Amino acid sequence: MFQRRAWRVFVFGILTAGALGLYASYAAEGQAPGETPAPVPAPEAAKEDSPVIAKIGDSEVITKAELDRSIAAIRQNQMIQARARGMAAPTIPEPTQAQKMQLLDDMISTRVMYLLAKQSGIVISDEDVNADIEQNKARLPQGMTFEDYLTKQGLNLDTVKENVRRRILLQRYTDQQTKDVTVPDQELADEYKRASERGVFDAVDFQHILIRVEGTDDAAWAKGKEAIDAAYKRIKDGEDFAKVAAEVSQDAETKDKGGVYTGVPHNPRRPELDKVLFSTKVGEVAEPFKSASGWHLVKVNARGAIAQEKASENLKMIMLRAKKQEAMKKIVDEARSKMNIQITMPAEGAAPATPESDAGKLLDKAI
Repeated sequence: MFQRRAWRVFVFGILTAGALGLYASYAAEGQAPGETPAPVPAPEAAKEDSPVIAKIGDSEVITKAELDRSIAAIRQNQMIQARARGMAAPTIPEPTQAQKMQLLDDMISTRVMYLLAKQSGIVISDEDVNADIEQNKARLPQGMTFEDYLTKQGLNLDTVKENVRRRILLQRYTDQQTKDVTVPDQELADEYKRASERGVFDAVDFQHILIRVEGTDDAAWAKGKEAIDAAYKRIKDGEDFAKVAAEVSQDAETKDKGGVYTGVPHNPRRPELDKVLFSTKVGEVAEPFKSASGWHLVKVNARGAIAQEKASENLKMIMLRAKKQEAMKKIVDEARSKMNIQITMPAEGAAPATPESDAGKLLDKAI
């Protein structure tokens, strides 16, 4: 089932100016290597063939195809998250009409923000755009070229450059408008205390062995289970975990380092691993377990808390982002109230969106 917030874009979201960012489909953490984004309608279709579902002022429109592309990207990210929770073949239902209206409303807000940004006088050069594209090419899955990406998404280079230009403009406008937003020391201290009491800053040192399995083939998963069970038996029989990891682990990050990870905090995006890491006694090897990546084996070496300075710094960044989001929402809402905005998409069953509350509540959801 969709969570309601999953269908909110926000002005800081990846769907800038109502158009997909360059690598929106790869933005979600936990995507499997080599996984490609869901097919989406080509931007040309949005311009020429798709009905207009919203008009913003005299210069901006949103088409049904643009909304469909946004939905496709969100569903793709939800698919990735479901697989990261261990669902081999998750079924992602279509959004309700109310959810589509919520998404359209956020797309309108982003277009309003874009109009404000254009009026600000900020200039984005071709060099800025090209540098951003080059930097993000490295985020494509292994084996996928930039040309492959454009083909799969039905994009052309000019459209990508325009989307990137808009995204950079929005970010710089946000930076300009929120440069004076701060997090008071006492507010940070209070939030740090609350988060500490909830165990948010707990961390663990551990060793890891991965037998990678991809897809839904039962035989492949059974073979992977045999391999991880064999590794588990070797360790329980007295072999060194690091030696076994070097020989059998498919975790490229650590197999040659004894499988060692240090200072790993809670991560709700990987619930299977998180549960094992924070429930296994120090010094023990947990029984093999499964995730969307394959079969895992871990030994917990130490457990403690993230250093206060680092934890406080990360917490401050989260709170500052939430406060900036609130500030931009006020600016956009005020501008919207003065603009001629027409929505022609049917709203049957749509419920009014509940405004996001203060930064403290946003922080609770973020962590």
